[in-house]
Amino acid sequence: MTPLKKTFKKGMHLFHENDRSRELYIIQSGSVKVYRFVAGKEIELAVLNDGAVLGEMALIDGKPRSASARTLKESVVIIIDADTFHEKIRGVPSWFLSIIRMTSIKIRLANKRLQNITNEHQGANIIIAISHLNSRFNQNNVGLKLTDLQLQLIQLLGVTHQKVLKMIDFLHHYNFISLSSTHLQINDIARMLEYCQFLRFLIRKNYTRMFPPTDDIYKLILTVAEQYTEIKESDNIYTAINGSIFWNFLEQNKLIDEYDEVLCLLEALNLISVKRIYREQGNNPIAGSTFLIHNFNWKKLYLYGKYAEMTPSV
Repeated sequence: MTPLKKTFKKGMHLFHENDRSRELYIIQSGSVKVYRFVAGKEIELAVLNDGAVLGEMALIDGKPRSASARTLKESVVIIIDADTFHEKIRGVPSWFLSIIRMTSIKIRLANKRLQNITNEHQGANIIIAISHLNSRFNQNNVGLKLTDLQLQLIQLLGVTHQKVLKMIDFLHHYNFISLSSTHLQINDIARMLEYCQFLRFLIRKNYTRMFPPTDDIYKLILTVAEQYTEIKESDNIYTAINGSIFWNFLEQNKLIDEYDEVLCLLEALNLISVKRIYREQGNNPIAGSTFLIHNFNWKKLYLYGKYAEMTPSV
């Protein structure tokens, strides 16, 4: 058997993702795009030109294709199938073939180990890095080129293409980003930055040391933080709220009947300090008090209540 030379017209596929074909391809002339689908969008991984080789891992270990390959213009390629490959190397010592197979296995295992070498919040690190790269390189608000972004993330964090694509899919699912075939665009910069703050708290394990409040308390924390933006944005240690306003927040969240327990819990969590002057005005027993919101801790739980259900799984 001899290697097959074949001409592919523009737009033809050499192989598809998850195919179990085992051919190796050498591009003699032309251009081939390697891509995957993420969130229904075609995401470019690489563009290969004259002299490039693709598909070699499938030929060696028989694993399914991890991506698709399609010609961008008419291309001439040499195709080497498994039978031809093994015939051509029939005279090669068995120990050398063992080295090739072991190298293939080690590459696969190395990819798996990369997923475990970094900390348990690898997905969070990828998302934070995307936000950082966007602030540096998206000056004209045209988005980040996906191929460049993936390469930068792999080099910075030592992650795989698969993990990067999984996090891009995750961000798209929660509407943090929009995707075209070539670019990634962050939909709301402020929301993305706020989400990254939550992820940093998560990575530092700030939440493991805090007693989890009830859902009602989380709703109160969210309500107050949305009304007093300085809690989230200011460098001040405290935000002062008078008793009448704080009573309104309790009322909005239906916590009036248990207000004393709520205040005790907030103090125990180091979320507030209360200057108590119990001077009841109407039905408000805390009208004369002043509440000092501990901005840093309040912000942490605000972010947790808002984003806990959007925690990356890797």
